[in-house]
Amino acid sequence: MAKDLKFSAIVARLEQIKQQLETGELELEDVDKIVSEGLDLLKIARNKLSQLESKIEKVLKKGQSED
Repeated sequence: MAKDLKFSAIVARLEQIKQQLETGELELEDVDKIVSEGLDLLKIARNKLSQLESKIEKVLKKGQSED
C-alpha cells in the first residue's frame, strides 16, 4: 500500500504526522501508532531515493562512456 505512494505523498503524510505530534494532543497509544507509521514511511522514502540515485548514477556513467 504505502510502497505504491508517490514520494510527494509520503512527504506530505510525514508533514501531517509531524504537525500532529507537535500539537501534543495525541494519546500515548496514538503517538506510538503514528510514530511507527512515520518510521515506515521514512524507510520507504529512503528506499525510493536510493533507487533514484542508482538510476541517476547509471545514466551519468552511460553518458560519460559515450563522450
